[in-house]
Amino acid sequence: MSRIELGGFGEPIPTVALPDPNVDENFPSVVLQLNDGEPFIKLDWEGVGYTHYEVWVVGACGGVGGRNAPIQWIPTTQFDVHTPDTVWNAAVQLRRSYLYTGPGTDQVWVDGRYVPYGQWHSQVWEPLVPARWMTDEEHLNYINPTHIGSINTWTVADLLDADLSYNPGSAGYSLGGAGGGGGVCVGSGLLADLPAAVPVAVGQHGADGANGQDLNSSPTYVPEPPRWVDRHHYMLAPEWVDNHYFSSPADMAKVDIVNNWGYLWPLPHEAVPPPEPGEDGGSSSFGGLTVASGGKGGHSGIKWVGAVKSDDQIGGDGGVGGQSAAGGGAQGSTARSASGKDGTWDGIIGQGGGGGFGGKYWPPAGVSGGAITNIASNGGQGSYSFADTTVYGIRQYRQSIPSGSGGVSVAVVPGGGGGVRANHTTPAGSKASGYSPDGAVLIRIFKVDS
Repeated sequence: MSRIELGGFGEPIPTVALPDPNVDENFPSVVLQLNDGEPFIKLDWEGVGYTHYEVWVVGACGGVGGRNAPIQWIPTTQFDVHTPDTVWNAAVQLRRSYLYTGPGTDQVWVDGRYVPYGQWHSQVWEPLVPARWMTDEEHLNYINPTHIGSINTWTVADLLDADLSYNPGSAGYSLGGAGGGGGVCVGSGLLADLPAAVPVAVGQHGADGANGQDLNSSPTYVPEPPRWVDRHHYMLAPEWVDNHYFSSPADMAKVDIVNNWGYLWPLPHEAVPPPEPGEDGGSSSFGGLTVASGGKGGHSGIKWVGAVKSDDQIGGDGGVGGQSAAGGGAQGSTARSASGKDGTWDGIIGQGGGGGFGGKYWPPAGVSGGAITNIASNGGQGSYSFADTTVYGIRQYRQSIPSGSGGVSVAVVPGGGGGVRANHTTPAGSKASGYSPDGAVLIRIFKVDS
């Protein structure tokens, strides 16, 4: 008799899609996504005849490392404030010591600038004092008879981190590395072997690292407002700024009187820390039976070794099934030219993908051709296996942003590591499109005929 083979079309149907001949059709399997902190009560299911369970536990992804950012100071200027006599007199005396407006000169100080004598005499002051020069003190009292002044109060230092637009004088922006994806672990067994209430923990994604200053490695570094170091030698209070340097002790004492009233930096003088690494993703667990770690946070954009500053930007390692400590999975990228490593999957234990390497860019002002960039890298795939591609979590790809230099886009934002499609259906543990960055705990409950 001849043998006939029917090849059919397409790939073989995976075993996970075939019905289990031992499962009772009267008890269809039920899949639940469990909530953090709410225990699984087995009696709710065992009492109606279910016998077995399979649980998928996924860790959360790590956060992106912070970048360096310029420090900004915002002066709060208060107008229409009466200048105390001691302050007014000190400022006038200081100006008198170096401004000369008497006969014999051909210029006079008017409204913050020197103007020719003829303009001053014939157009400005002739109706007031036609027979003589006006002294600087008379001039000040004429234009400001009520001695109204203003006070600059510098606010607490902050970081200009709303965008990545060009900052003149900056050596460039180094973005932190991306976080690793969450690991996965699959467990199974008899409902009868579980405790009455199984504690459930669902990991939360790690927060992105805060941006920080790159002027000093100390977290206690306190930056100073503009020209604060000059406050003993220059009148910096807004009404008197003229960039004249005073050096004698008597003059410096008067300068202090003026600046202590009108150029203020109130306590407390708060520190601005350097960039921080991304936080690690939290682990997820089903009792003490099944656990999977979260991905490590990405490194910050810069680091110091002693007093030497350099770029860091390394991506965080992925998590892994079977442990609670963050990391343990695929390695994060350590070079701009390389994506994060792919995580492995053996059917029980899976590794989260490694995070991508952060980019760096410096959009120079007035330079044509766009920004000078060091491109970021992509994250790695999560829980990937050629033997079973039904669960792997796709990588997050690097992203582009406008550079602030003519709208040119630069690919400097790194991609995070991939997570997993838990139970072949639920994407979790990654910042890739369509995935939850948090972890997950899924349980499938079914009855097996004895």
